Amino acid sequence: MPRREDVITTLRRIEQELGRQPREKWGPREIDIDIVFWDEQVISTPQLAIPHPHWHERAFVIVPLAEIAPDFIPPGYKQTLAQIAATLKQPKLRTVARLEKAELQLRPENRTDNPGEF
Repeated sequence: MPRREDVITTLRRIEQELGRQPREKWGPREIDIDIVFWDEQVISTPQLAIPHPHWHERAFVIVPLAEIAPDFIPPGYKQTLAQIAATLKQPKLRTVARLEKAELQLRPENRTDNPGEF
């Protein structure tokens, strides 16, 4: 398993390469890569909090995680991600719309010179 310091450094570098600019702590960002879980570990340092302290408040985090790891039980919880997702109050938040590759390529902002490139 990679050292978490190396992972943090790599994620910060990727964010910078994607155009992230230094801004206020809770303000809008160009890109934000978070580590939500790292197995069943609980980590609390000034640079890193795992599990992410607000994951359970965000359907946009819960729903995709429940799709890829439905049986995972987050540290400090007794329910699986699938069970947690099922408790979301708005039914339409329980699923994530899937876009086919062809649909995405039709959008002008997604077009490239190479039709096989995505």
